[in-house]
Amino acid sequence: MMTGQQVRYCGRCTTRLARDNPGVHCAACTQLARDVMLHPPAVPQEFWDQDQMRAALAAWHMGQVIRAYRNHPYHGRALSQELVANWFGLTQTQLSRIENGKPPEELSKLVRWATLLRIPAHLLWFKLPGSQAVQPTADSTAVTGEVSGRTSIIITGSEVVPYGQERWRRQLTAGSEAVDRREFMSAAMATAVTVPPTRLLASLGQAPVPDEVRESDIAQVESAARTFTSWDHTYGGGIVRDAVTAQLRWSARLLETDCPQRLRPYLFSAVGALGGVCGFMAFDAYAHEDARSMFAFGLSCAEAGGDWHLRAKLLSHIARQAIWTGRPDEGLTWAELALVRADRLTGTERAMLHSARARALAKLGCTQETLAAVAEADHAYALSVLGEDPPWMAYYDSAQHQGDTGHALFDLAVHGQSMAGAVGRLAHAVAGHTDAYARSRAISGTKLATLTMMTGDPREASAIGHRALDDAGQLRTRRAAVDMRELRGLAHTRSAIPEVAELQHRITMLVGPR
Repeated sequence: MMTGQQVRYCGRCTTRLARDNPGVHCAACTQLARDVMLHPPAVPQEFWDQDQMRAALAAWHMGQVIRAYRNHPYHGRALSQELVANWFGLTQTQLSRIENGKPPEELSKLVRWATLLRIPAHLLWFKLPGSQAVQPTADSTAVTGEVSGRTSIIITGSEVVPYGQERWRRQLTAGSEAVDRREFMSAAMATAVTVPPTRLLASLGQAPVPDEVRESDIAQVESAARTFTSWDHTYGGGIVRDAVTAQLRWSARLLETDCPQRLRPYLFSAVGALGGVCGFMAFDAYAHEDARSMFAFGLSCAEAGGDWHLRAKLLSHIARQAIWTGRPDEGLTWAELALVRADRLTGTERAMLHSARARALAKLGCTQETLAAVAEADHAYALSVLGEDPPWMAYYDSAQHQGDTGHALFDLAVHGQSMAGAVGRLAHAVAGHTDAYARSRAISGTKLATLTMMTGDPREASAIGHRALDDAGQLRTRRAAVDMRELRGLAHTRSAIPEVAELQHRITMLVGPR
């Protein structure tokens, strides 16, 4: 006879739940649900034989393939566009356009999406790296693929190459036909004149990767991440984003290179950390789709390397971007996902994640929950141990902690809550940030000036704003510009004061009239 708790069963697989499990799913199903948030699940071979999936693949339309994947009966219920868009580093709106618009034609995207969904190579209309090419016709003549009425690729021999590239190859390898060199040079010169100068650099060779990864190669990737991180904190992500992206592409190729097993986890961590740096620079420059892809890449590296610390950092980035782009509920989910097994994280890392939770909750208007999250962040930060954190957490000092939690309280303050907590924390952040963290100082200073302009002395607010502009003047950051425009709008009602008018003028000169 049962005298304890009522016997309960998993709502998904009907396994009996443990007594200490307060949820509705067993541990295995809970983990599966978390995994699906991050990447597509493994599916059986017969998954691809379903009628709708076969029709989508035959249409050579990756958007239709993704829609068929989402609505496949195998999942039990249709996967949402929001969930699948996260896998690809896209927004729901972007994925909807891909599914319902004209077929995507960029080969790099097709390869990336097909690889992510694990679509068998023999079902595709293009070649995956490392797979067998689409078979040519019996007489080995070229076969063109028509996509939306336009020839986009050509299959010849064992390769799939852009149509234009094949045309130039034929001109260069005409065999027995005499090549009119003068005509060829004229065509080449005409192309050079009409192509933008930057496109002329596209064919430059890339630095070769080594035959085998050594510790020095990993150290090079780590050094690059530190250098670009320092530049990003001081100047923002706009100027050197192309350089760090090129470094990321080179570093990613190391993952496909022979590497001693003992070094592989370190390689994944180093490349994943660089992906996070590159993604945050893209986020700072408002290249949000690029940022999502880079964060997802970094997160996959962290998962592959079993690096819980890097995983927490990448999920924090993803959460912050979601909050910034108007999706605080999604940001809250990512932050809480990062806190799974928080016992494996340092006090500083937990403080970072609770601060992200606080910022999401504040955006959602949850006052008491925000204050509780700030308190949890403070408690976690008090448990920080010097020398315990990974290198990429060096930025999260007392000034950063006060600034991040101050930003959460800022959102409460502008909606009628007490401003004292936000003002005190933001002032601490501005005073504590060194020149190496000019962007953080500028953003916190702008928030502080905004609060002071709302309820304090407009002249004091202007002085704070001018100091923030001194920092912002050396930055290339779209995020700081958004806060500056908010401050300018608030100052409009006080523009009769000379100091305020001067502040407005400086902001306009820096960020433009709109």
